Amino acid sequence: YIANTTSAAREIAKEVSANKAKDGNDEMKVVYLSTKLCPKHRTEVIKKMKADLKDSKKIVCVSTPQIEVGINISFRSVFRSMTSLASVAHAAGCCNRNGEEEYGNVYIVNPNAFENTTMLFDIHTDKTVLAETLFERYKRGDNLDDILDPQCISDFFRRHYRRIGDVRPCYLTDKGDLFDLLSRDTNYCCSKSILNRQAFRTASEEFETISNDTVPVLVPYGQRGKELIEMAKTL
Repeated sequence: YIANTTSAAREIAKEVSANKAKDGNDEMKVVYLSTKLCPKHRTEVIKKMKADLKDSKKIVCVSTPQIEVGINISFRSVFRSMTSLASVAHAAGCCNRNGEEEYGNVYIVNPNAFENTTMLFDIHTDKTVLAETLFERYKRGDNLDDILDPQCISDFFRRHYRRIGDVRPCYLTDKGDLFDLLSRDTNYCCSKSILNRQAFRTASEEFETISNDTVPVLVPYGQRGKELIEMAKTL
């Protein structure tokens, strides 16, 4: 299961673990994966999970979207919280990735009881747009078994950019709007010509695909983590 938030992933993992204990299903293992785990811990969890899957053990992994990118792992089925169609495609890459089965199943769900995204603009917008896209598809009688066909993708992104365009531009710190910098550059360019107005260098320097507004910390995970913290205390 891939949730949109760490809190939702944690709660769903707890619920699955509780049901597992209630049913006495000792064969199934529940794995929680998110950025709340330090990198070393995540690496060890993923390594152990891959080994268990290779041995055909029953694994239920509950994760945040980090599992969608850069992790070569394959499950028989994938459940994805409602999100953007691009993320659904990434999630599908974790399902029957190596063709172990004839086919795999990807399910899109909306776990309102566990996941509140009203304060997360991008995620909440994507959820709304995907719901609208699928509902329109349903009304037209289109196939809902393959929502990654070109027409559905086109419908989703048309709605997506129309909606975010009405709500907010793509801002870049104090330099203005990315679309403006790469087109008219009205804030900084004095040229009256439409040619050569674009501020490519400024856009490249200022734009971040993924914001890196983070602070590195040391955590006492494992013996090495504890040693590093003790070393830091002496500095």
